[in-house]
Amino acid sequence: MLSEASSGNNFEILIAEDNPVNRELVCMFLTKRGFHFQTASDGREAVELAQKNNFALIVMDVAMPFMNGCQATAIIRNSEGTQKHTPIIALTAYGSMETRQACLASGMDEVLIKPIRARDFFATLDRYLHCG
Repeated sequence: MLSEASSGNNFEILIAEDNPVNRELVCMFLTKRGFHFQTASDGREAVELAQKNNFALIVMDVAMPFMNGCQATAIIRNSEGTQKHTPIIALTAYGSMETRQACLASGMDEVLIKPIRARDFFATLDRYLHCG
């Protein structure tokens, strides 16, 4: 699903989230800030979209069907090679140190714990997209 916001923001973001409520919340946040985005409802779809598009950033749920976020991130990182690095922000309900370490080890750049707070979410995006 592609959503184009009315703002002049040229950043396109991939939202990979299987939970429709969480996906809609992230979409709402991004729409308010004028971002363009596409959504994926599982890890396999996220990998396919990431390989076909040039996203400025990926928001990746960790626990998804078919392929989890860590597996999807590892595949995306492998396909990027050394010439490209798309920031990948993990979303997880599990705030344990083990989950955080697994996310970072897979190639994710940052981990946000659900429930998502708008201020933390936007601060993270601004840090990686330099649009703040």
